[in-house]
Amino acid sequence: MNHRPSTFAPLLFVALGSATPVYAQVSDTVLEELTVTIRRMDEKLLDVPLAVTVFDASTIGHAGMRSLDDVAALTPGLTFSNVFGEMLPVPVIRGLAPTAIFQENNAGIFVDGVYVSGREGLNFSQLDLEKIEVVKGPQSAAYGRNTFAGAVLYTTARPTEQFEASAEAQYGSDNKVLGKLILSGPLGTDKLKGRAAFLYDSWDGSYRNHIPGGGPDIGGYELTTFQGSLLLTPTDSFEALLGFYVSDDQIGPPAMTSVAANCEDGALVNPMNPGFQNFCGELPAAVDDSLSVIPAAIGEDRDLVRGHLRLAWNFGGATLSSLTGYSSLQQSFFQDAALSGGENTFFAYQGPPFAPFPDVPGFTHTFPTGLLLIGPGSETEEISEELRFASTTDRAVRYQLGASYYSTETRSTDDGVAATQELPADYFDFCPCILTGPTTGIALGFAGDVFEPWFNNPLGDAIASVVLTEETEAYALFGLMEIDLGERWTAHAEVRFTNEEKSFEDVLLPRSDRDDWDIFTWRADLRYKPSDNTTLYAAIANGEKSGGFDVESPGGQVVVQPFDPEKNVTYELGFKGASAGGRLQGDLAVYFIDWTDILIPQVFTEANGSPVTPFSLDINSGDASVVGAELSLAARLTGNFRALLGASWTDAEYDNALVGTFAGFPSYAPDGDISGNEVQRQSEWKGSLSLDYRAPLGRSFEWFTRGDLIYQGEQFADASNQTTVPEHTYFNARMGWESERYLVEFWALNLFEDDAPTGAFREVYFTNTFADGTFGFATPFFPFRYSVSHPRLRQLGLTVRVKF
Repeated sequence: MNHRPSTFAPLLFVALGSATPVYAQVSDTVLEELTVTIRRMDEKLLDVPLAVTVFDASTIGHAGMRSLDDVAALTPGLTFSNVFGEMLPVPVIRGLAPTAIFQENNAGIFVDGVYVSGREGLNFSQLDLEKIEVVKGPQSAAYGRNTFAGAVLYTTARPTEQFEASAEAQYGSDNKVLGKLILSGPLGTDKLKGRAAFLYDSWDGSYRNHIPGGGPDIGGYELTTFQGSLLLTPTDSFEALLGFYVSDDQIGPPAMTSVAANCEDGALVNPMNPGFQNFCGELPAAVDDSLSVIPAAIGEDRDLVRGHLRLAWNFGGATLSSLTGYSSLQQSFFQDAALSGGENTFFAYQGPPFAPFPDVPGFTHTFPTGLLLIGPGSETEEISEELRFASTTDRAVRYQLGASYYSTETRSTDDGVAATQELPADYFDFCPCILTGPTTGIALGFAGDVFEPWFNNPLGDAIASVVLTEETEAYALFGLMEIDLGERWTAHAEVRFTNEEKSFEDVLLPRSDRDDWDIFTWRADLRYKPSDNTTLYAAIANGEKSGGFDVESPGGQVVVQPFDPEKNVTYELGFKGASAGGRLQGDLAVYFIDWTDILIPQVFTEANGSPVTPFSLDINSGDASVVGAELSLAARLTGNFRALLGASWTDAEYDNALVGTFAGFPSYAPDGDISGNEVQRQSEWKGSLSLDYRAPLGRSFEWFTRGDLIYQGEQFADASNQTTVPEHTYFNARMGWESERYLVEFWALNLFEDDAPTGAFREVYFTNTFADGTFGFATPFFPFRYSVSHPRLRQLGLTVRVKF
C-alpha cells in the first residue's frame, strides 16, 4: 500500500466545508471572541498579549477532537508525534523540539491547572471538556514545570445547575467502537452538584498483522475511562471543586517498521567501526503485507489515576485559591523489538571449535528468532499544591501572588530483550567472528555476555523488580502585576523563583546521587489598544528547564550523566484585530528564540569499560536560534458559511552544536559538528484550512457539511539532516443532521489515505548481522537503523448522539 494525497482534495474540501471555529457564534453574521483563563483570570481572547489558539466545547465536538493529535492539527505552531506508540509522545511548539526524546518534553500539559506528570499518559482520552487553550511562547513564569516552549491547557466541563444527560455511540471502519455517557446536575440540593462521564473506545488499527498463526492488532487500542467532578457552593463567596479521572488503557503494538542504514560508512573513518551509520533520503511508507508482529508483543498496559481539589474564597472581588493535585501512572509493555519484523531477526554464531580449545575455529552459521522488548513496569506518582491570591480585576493595578510545591517519584524496573527461539544445539558463542574461511571463524568472545541472557530467561535481560527510583521535589514563589498606563497602554510582568531538587537511587548496585537548581524565570509585555477591537503587543520571556541526571543501566551496570538546565529567551511581536462588523477576526505573531545548552543524546556501546547493548546519554552540547511567524483568521462569509485559516512558518537552526556519534560519519568527521543544520522533528511550514456550512432542515433540525484540510511540511528525523520524514496532507470530512437533542453524523478521517511516515528516530538492530541476515568479517555489532512510525490510514464511520 503506497497511497499519496489526491490532487482533488482541495476541490472536494471547498465543497464540503468544515467546523473548526476558534470563535463562538453569537449571531448569523458575527463572530464573538471567546473568554480565556490562561493568566488565571477571565479575559477576552482579543485582549490577551499572548499567541493563543482556543477551542470551545462546541468546536471540540463538531471537529471530533479526541486526542492531542487533533489539537495539534488545527493549531498553528504546534506539531505532535508519537515516535514509539503512546510511550514517547512529543508535542513541539515553535520548533523547540526536545532533541533528547527520552527526557522531559519542552511543552507542558495541564488539566484544570494541574500538570500532567508521566509522559506515557500525556495523550489521554478527551471525553468531557469545556475548552482547550494552546499558549505559545515560554510560560515558565506563569506555570513553571516544562512550559519551556508553551503549554496546552485542558479545562474539564463543570457540573450544571440543571439535570443534563447525553449518550453517544460511534461505529467505524477497522472495528471502531465508541460509547459515551455524560450525566450532570444537582445532587439533592442546589449547594452540591455533580458530573460524571463514562467512555469506552476501541479500535483495531489501520494495519493487519501478517505473522503466521496470527498475532495482536497493530496500532489499535481499548480505553475504558471514567471522569467525574463534584462542586460544592455552601455560600456565595466559597466553592470547592473536586475532579477525578480514572482510565484503564490497553494500547496495541504501534504501527512501526525499521529501515536499515544506507550511508556514512564508518570504516572510512575508523576501520574498526565498519558498516553504514545513517539513513540518507526520505523514509518510505509501510508496505501493508510487510508488518508482522510476534504474538507475545501485545503492546502497552497503562493505568491512569488523576485527581484535583480546588478551593476558592472570594473577598469582594479578590480571590484566594488552593489547588491540590494528585496523579498516578502505571505502565508496562511487551513490544516487538524487531519492529514488525516477525521471527526474522538473524544472529550469527560460531559452532563448537574443531579442537578442545576455545581459540580454534568452528563452523559459522546464522539462525532466525523473534525479539520481544519487555518493560516489566514503572510507576510515576505526583502530589502538588498551589496557593494563589488574585486581586480584583476592575482596577488600574492588578496583581497575583502565590506559592507552589510538587513532589514526584518514579519507580522503574529494567527494560530488556527476550528471544522467542532457543539457541541452536551446536551453539558455542556469538559473533563478531574472525573469519578463517568461507564458513569458519573464531568468535571474539564478548557478544555472548550481551546476547545469551536473551535466550536463557523468559524475561531475557529484563529485571522485574524495581531497580531505579527517581525523585523530584520543588518549591516555588511567583507573582504577576499588570498596570494600565492610561486608556490604551498596559504593562504586564510576571516572575517565578523555583528551587528544584532531583535525586535517584539504584537499589541493586547500589548507586545514588542528588543535586538541586535555583531557577528564576520571568516575562514582560507591553500592550497597546488603538481601538476596542485591535491589540498590539511586544513581549520578552525566558524559559528554563532544570538540570538532572540521565541514568541508564545497560548490562546491569549503572551509568550516570549529569546535565545542566536548558534555557531560552523569546522575543515576540503580535497583532490581534476584528473588523467593525464582527465578520472577520485574526491574529499574527512573529518571534525570535535564543535557545542555549540544548540536551543532545550521544550513543555509547561501552559502560565502565565493558561492551554492552548500545545506549544513549543526554549531554548539554548545543545552541540554536529559531525565527517564526503564526497567523490565524476566522471569517463569517455568510450567515451559514464560516471559514478558518491557520498557518505557521518556523526556521529552527543549530548555531553551535556537536553530536559525538556523528564523528564516525565521513561527512561529519572528526568532531560531529552540526552547526548550521536544522533542528530535528519540526516542520518549516504547517497550515490548516477549514470551512463550515449549515442550513435549516425542517423546523428543528439543521444539516451541515464540513471538512478540514491539514498540511504539515517535511521534517528531519535527526540532527544530521540526512533523514527526512515526508510532508503529509490529511483531509477530514463530516456531514450530518443536528438539533438541540439529536445528532447523526457521517465522517471520514484521512479520506485520501496519506500514508507518509509521521516520525522516526535513529537506533540499532538488536543483532549482530546486517538487516538481510548476512554477516562477514566487517559485520557491525548492533548495526544502525531507523525506527519509523506510520499514520492512521483512512477511517469511515457514523456517530449518533442524544441529549436528555
